[in-house]
Amino acid sequence: MKKFISILLCAAILVSSLGILAAAQKKDETPVIFVPGFLQPYMYIEGENGAEDEYLWLPQKEKIFDRIIDDMPNFLLSIFGLLLGDVENFGETLGGGAYAVAEKMRCNPDGSSVYPVVHYKNDPAESNAANLKKIVSKEAERKNLLFESFIDYAVANGYAELENIFIFEYDSRFDPIVLAEELRDFIKAVKKYTGSEKVNLFTVSYGGLITSTYLYYHMNEKDIGKAVLNVPPLQGTDFPDRLFRQNVDLPLETLVDFVESVLGAGTEVASIFEANDGDFLNTTLNGASGGMLDVVRNWSTIYAITSTDLYEGMKKDFLDPVASKAIIKNNDIIHYEIMPAMKQTFEKCKKLGTDISIIACTGIDICLGGSLNGDILVPTYSASGATVAELGKRFADGYTGKKTSCSNPAHNHVSPSMEVDASTAFLPENTWFIEDSYHAMFELEDYAISLAAKLVFTDELKDVHSDPAYPQFEYSNNPHRGVYAKFNNSLSGYVSSKDTALIVENIFDESIIKITSVVANGMEIDFDIPFASMLKPGEKLEIPFSGDIPKVGTTRTDITVNFVKAGISSGATAVNFPMTINNGKAPEYKGGFVDTDPVSGLEALLPDAIYNLLVKLTLRKASESIFDTLAAAFIF
Repeated sequence: MKKFISILLCAAILVSSLGILAAAQKKDETPVIFVPGFLQPYMYIEGENGAEDEYLWLPQKEKIFDRIIDDMPNFLLSIFGLLLGDVENFGETLGGGAYAVAEKMRCNPDGSSVYPVVHYKNDPAESNAANLKKIVSKEAERKNLLFESFIDYAVANGYAELENIFIFEYDSRFDPIVLAEELRDFIKAVKKYTGSEKVNLFTVSYGGLITSTYLYYHMNEKDIGKAVLNVPPLQGTDFPDRLFRQNVDLPLETLVDFVESVLGAGTEVASIFEANDGDFLNTTLNGASGGMLDVVRNWSTIYAITSTDLYEGMKKDFLDPVASKAIIKNNDIIHYEIMPAMKQTFEKCKKLGTDISIIACTGIDICLGGSLNGDILVPTYSASGATVAELGKRFADGYTGKKTSCSNPAHNHVSPSMEVDASTAFLPENTWFIEDSYHAMFELEDYAISLAAKLVFTDELKDVHSDPAYPQFEYSNNPHRGVYAKFNNSLSGYVSSKDTALIVENIFDESIIKITSVVANGMEIDFDIPFASMLKPGEKLEIPFSGDIPKVGTTRTDITVNFVKAGISSGATAVNFPMTINNGKAPEYKGGFVDTDPVSGLEALLPDAIYNLLVKLTLRKASESIFDTLAAAFIF
């Protein structure tokens, strides 16, 4: 009997070991180089004769305070003027102060640095995460570790070892062509240091444009196993043009939401804004931007990340054609050779054995204004190459995609919000989109950081069809949103007749919530919310519904979940989930676009002037939440 039990135990251990081995085989042991975004790396001037280094970026608080003290009379006068309504002069004073703090970051007209600015060394022995962790723990010159949350996540979940992660440092003022050569040198050094034949790359924002430029020139060296590009500005953005021309128009509601998402933990800041704060912020920033223009005017990076359709105007108005010919030469190549060839570059890389994946975000204004749909800094089309409706619009019902990059009829590459057509993307099978996620904030979101880790450290996600838990289109689950919702038997973002309930999850870090109502716009269904609908953080509630899902396909619907936080009387909140009905034949697509936002019950009831005031006061969502709850209780 004992022998029999021993045999069973051995068999169990063997099976378990095989399972562990199988799991381990999915893990990619290739060294990973992280390529950070614009202005993420530290830049400084080395101290001479034992003096301390002078940090220029990130600006040190002591330097900011010193500047305020040195210019106290002007600063106080601008504050006094602000109280009298002179917002523009206040902004100009701030801009002058910012110039004084950042003045040593200036570049010459040819793009070279005025001062001897350096960044941390790209030595694999020093720039691996294990060594960097030791430096940070000793509170030495490096104040924090880039990607620290992502590195900790990867190690804690068994994806990677600290010694196998490296961080590429660079001067953010230089263009992708210059920096691509520095990246190439670092890749060679990491290969030699680790003995690996290849490295993998994980990039954020501008790091993606640097990496794409590297691949354009050096793909035939076959040094890269895979590259994961997170929110890359592959076609630029209008951010520099608006800033240089002092044409800032901040969308206040988006700004409030962004601040809340950064602060997290259900923080609410809308109440501190007043009706004129949007105008105040716009005037202040426009005034301040003039002071900073003299610092950044000759940064080659600025012109590289400008959208190609705005590049010629920027070049003409802000660069000297003779003195700045070096900046112009490289940026002409970027805009007229590298950017137009992005899709072909990625396709060639794939044939050479380099896998490329892209993570893009969508559904958010560009922070300085305009109608582009993006992630507050980078337009969705720029990060992905996809066809994207302008903000506030979507494709009309029945739209199935242009299918220029993927013509497979079994593949649906149109987002549930019907705002993004990924069938035209650079990589339609390897681009993931996250709705309502802000630029480069993946470390704050469980889904986004998990997706990035899967793509970077494993071979589990070959494409967007590999795992239903990682669909091509997903909603942000940043804790500040409060809730996440999907139907019980469909992929995230879709609903069909096989669904019987909506699953709502509390994604706050700490707050308990009560679901007060759920409204479907575009479907005649009613949700039966249980009386005991209090949800602790992480808890889910299955809400059944009555009524029939329409017998149509490729048709937009919107599900709005209304809730309040326990113990907070003013915490009424509405979160909208744009979805696609996938339950039959698609209606005839008649072309064009329609408005994205459905007309809410409150909007239909109130005069336009009053409703617009609620929007300006950032009270629209809370007001609609209260209205929906009262309407569900048959008061209206």
